[in-house]
Amino acid sequence: MSTKYVVVKIWVAIFFLTPGICIFSQISHEDSINYFEYSKMNISLGNDIRGKTIPGFNAKAQNGALFTDDDLHSKITFINFWFEACAPCLAEFQALEKFYNNNKSKENFQFVTITFEADSTIELVRKKNNLTYPIYRLSSDSCRKIIGRLGYPTTFIVNKNLEIVYVTTGGPTDPKIADKFLNHFIQTELNKQLE
Repeated sequence: MSTKYVVVKIWVAIFFLTPGICIFSQISHEDSINYFEYSKMNISLGNDIRGKTIPGFNAKAQNGALFTDDDLHSKITFINFWFEACAPCLAEFQALEKFYNNNKSKENFQFVTITFEADSTIELVRKKNNLTYPIYRLSSDSCRKIIGRLGYPTTFIVNKNLEIVYVTTGGPTDPKIADKFLNHFIQTELNKQLE
């Protein structure tokens, strides 16, 4: 038996026996492959932002509540940037709602979505999709200042030091696939930060 064959066999055994990989039992092999391809694309895009401190901002909710970068010091924060005409953004609304409901009671966690849309558009989107999670508004320029050259949707996980520890951008237009990415893969990333 060649050394190369033995090495490959050992690598395959380690890969499939690693506890973290058990998440794949909940989704298909194809979904896992697609996620890794998607992640490879995001790694190069996110290198500009990952590890950096999130810029200062002052976002406002429809009810007048403010959410600023100062609020990030208290908890691990999930932030999603979206706009209404973005197909991948629309595809993940229900997945975001599920993600929010699954995590909102965690003591060291907070969930925020940010858009540059007008309050009237936010209200239409909220009602149409039965969204209960917090939605804040920033100007388009302020959103761009935070997400840089990344597109929409963009999702960050930010630690208590205001460092962006996870970033993903773009996404599927199929709500079922969006749900798998958010509620399996991104959930795993969040769990690492909450440990």
